[in-house]
Amino acid sequence: MPMLVKRGIALGITMVLLNVSLAVAEPITGIEGSAAFKDEAAVAAPDDFGGNFPRRKVSMSMYNALPGQTDNTPCITANGDNICDPNKGLTAAMNDVPFGTKFQIPALGNAVYTVNDRMNRRYDSGYVDLHVETRAEALKFGRKNLEIIILN
Repeated sequence: MPMLVKRGIALGITMVLLNVSLAVAEPITGIEGSAAFKDEAAVAAPDDFGGNFPRRKVSMSMYNALPGQTDNTPCITANGDNICDPNKGLTAAMNDVPFGTKFQIPALGNAVYTVNDRMNRRYDSGYVDLHVETRAEALKFGRKNLEIIILN
């Protein structure tokens, strides 16, 4: 049996034994990005993870999957994900954390963003770029200094 299948079965059994369930949120468009979550209860808040997570202030902006804002393959992130897929979750670009790092932005709600992309090298630590679908949304957001909570 493949390893992923074994892990999935083990996770399912563990969840049943611990009486844990997974909630699924329905995406909608909003300030939090192209797939903000309508059902905030379905998205885990930092306290739900059972610990104190690192917080840090970052300079934040938003970008679109357009050649002028990315490389010549605007829909493909630095880790190979296709952010033009409407079923893709909330994607962020950060240079100083590993791909797959998840974080929240308390000022914007309980949505969880995943780092799947990178920014230009001149943006070292302290910068985050959130992917959104429309240029108007990115321009409206501008650049803000906000706190993020790293969840993993």
